[in-house]
Amino acid sequence: MTAARKKRKPNRRKSYKAQPIREVTLAPAPWAEWDRGSRAAANTERLVEEDAVEFDHATGKPRKNVNGVRRMRRQPWVEIYFKQGKLTKQQAAVAEILFASYAGHAARDPLAAIGEIVDGTKCDDPNVNGVDARRQFFAMWRQIPQRCRPVIEHVVLNDRPLRGMAGCADGSRELVYMKRLIDGLEILC
Repeated sequence: MTAARKKRKPNRRKSYKAQPIREVTLAPAPWAEWDRGSRAAANTERLVEEDAVEFDHATGKPRKNVNGVRRMRRQPWVEIYFKQGKLTKQQAAVAEILFASYAGHAARDPLAAIGEIVDGTKCDDPNVNGVDARRQFFAMWRQIPQRCRPVIEHVVLNDRPLRGMAGCADGSRELVYMKRLIDGLEILC
């Protein structure tokens, strides 16, 4: 065994020369050009980028976010029709109230109630508020004529375009459906 040890060469460290600095290159994207993920056309339809708004606690007025934070929001079809001039401001506001009561939400911002003093005159239970909102919805729904209900349900409650309604394949039918939408919302104004 001593002979085997003598034959072994001692460890010698190899010296390496410093390699020249090269630019870093990126590998090509492994996905195809058509694969855009969440930025595809179907996902960005009706999306708008808006400033995140903060509310001043002292005055209650909105102010621009100092950090420059922006948010994406999907516009409802009622808002699009309002911006196109097809609906008035009152009709768009009534449609928003109708949708909020349909969804069981309170008609105002729930975060606005944080600073309020609870005096016991009003119920603050969210389930009761949801039931009250649904009661408001059914009261509003009864006022809408039968011929206008399918259009209002399609556009306001389900947030779908008029062109998506059955039988609305051309512009003349779209005008008929828009007239029914306007008539139904005008009754609620």
